[in-house]
Amino acid sequence: TLIEVMVALVVVGLGLFGAAMLQLRALQATDSARMSTQGAFVAQGVLEQVRARGEVSDLARAALRHEAEAFAGASAHGQVAQAGAETLVTLTWDDRRAGGAPRVLQIAGWVLP
Repeated sequence: TLIEVMVALVVVGLGLFGAAMLQLRALQATDSARMSTQGAFVAQGVLEQVRARGEVSDLARAALRHEAEAFAGASAHGQVAQAGAETLVTLTWDDRRAGGAPRVLQIAGWVLP
């Protein structure tokens, strides 16, 4: 009957809507994971620059700032801190586009003079 067909269409419509929402969430999670991976590569690269020089330089700080803004936009901030032989590279960016909160990534390493 017509009522059964209409009920079936509503059920199918709800199923398709649910599948579309799952696809959207998967795309958001993929984007968030891509940005985390890219941030790790940027932070590791800066840490390697610091290791090569033996100290935190203005060049390393500028490179971190530039690369952070390149992959995450104007909301990204990078910081390099050195205490003795330990160096800490911190990246912060806005992950709301992927449905999350602001993200913070830290990589620490030892830098021998």
